[in-house]
Amino acid sequence: MTEEERPVRDVREMLEPEKRSTGLSPTAIIAIIALALLAVLVAQNTEEAVVTFLGFTQPLPLWLLSVILFLLGMIVGYALKARRERAKRRAAAVKAG
Repeated sequence: MTEEERPVRDVREMLEPEKRSTGLSPTAIIAIIALALLAVLVAQNTEEAVVTFLGFTQPLPLWLLSVILFLLGMIVGYALKARRERAKRRAAAVKAG
């Protein structure tokens, strides 16, 4: 089946030229670098730290504290991105209708 005969499955296919991946995206590269730096941080920080939060005191290995903070940062970043995308969709809906 030639390209002209192929049925269009989505309007976006008609409007956008075919995209071909040339490798890793910049976001993937940044994520790989961040994970590598986190691995180095974990390997170098094996001593314990005393963490006090909301009246609770707990000794934790520094590597575990670093991983917990990294994961919390990822969750907050994801939530902020989702909020921004929702606001964009609402603004587009209000503008369109």
